[in-house]
Amino acid sequence: MKTKPFTRNSGSVAFRCCNRSCNDFSKYVSIRTKSLLSDFTVPLRDFLLVACKWLNNHTHVQIGTEVNIKNKSIIKIIDLLRNQCFKYKTKNPIRLGGDGMIVQIDESLFRHIQKYHRGR
Repeated sequence: MKTKPFTRNSGSVAFRCCNRSCNDFSKYVSIRTKSLLSDFTVPLRDFLLVACKWLNNHTHVQIGTEVNIKNKSIIKIIDLLRNQCFKYKTKNPIRLGGDGMIVQIDESLFRHIQKYHRGR
């Protein structure tokens, strides 16, 4: 598959099969097909801008003023990114310790407040 210019979709770029022995020879497939972007009509550039700004801890309001798309679209994109991060973290949890090591976590308070000779 090679990327070719294609004017019928919103991204104006699509994959096209150039293998003559393939069943899908000369068919165009959008870049958004079977990807995270399949539910969005937002241009790819704006999607990536929202993702970069979210990763840099910008608020919804800041993202909305810098990227000219609707607030609903921004919220949908950020929810999608959060869900993808959650799925990744549940599949790949952070393990404390390692092979042959035992880690014990205690509920300790390390903040010591001075009493200045009041009470015990």
